[in-house]
Amino acid sequence: MKVFQIGAAGGVGQRLMKRLAAAGDAPTGMHRAPEQAQKIVGFGGTPVSGDLIADSVDELSAKMEGHGAIVFSAGAHGTGQDKTTLIDGKGLEKAADAASRAGVRRFVLVSAFPESERSGGLGEGFEHYMRVKKSADVYLANTALDWVIVPAWATHR
Repeated sequence: MKVFQIGAAGGVGQRLMKRLAAAGDAPTGMHRAPEQAQKIVGFGGTPVSGDLIADSVDELSAKMEGHGAIVFSAGAHGTGQDKTTLIDGKGLEKAADAASRAGVRRFVLVSAFPESERSGGLGEGFEHYMRVKKSADVYLANTALDWVIVPAWATHR
């Protein structure tokens, strides 16, 4: 199956691309930085340049066409609350809308449990991240896509 991986150069994306390629699937890895393209090839995937902030829903949809599933594991990774909102939140919304337009029904979101690490006193930035992730989960759940939400900790096994 052709699988479109958003966040392919990250930790989850790297492991997933390797596993998909080893299983005989055809992973496509979306990346922002040009130097990430060669990494994706090394993982067994086909690189495609893209940006969840800059690309429109139509541009993302065109990149997704012909794939059987989308996996979203992109994240702002501590680059600030504005980027968290744009990538983890609005980026997921764009990706889900683009998948619908492209006719790709299967959508896997790597997310976080809304209450995980909450008692750890990790600060307002973390609390913002958790609010954005929860909103993204709800957005995806309200689409007509065939979706599944996987907690990030489950991907490290």
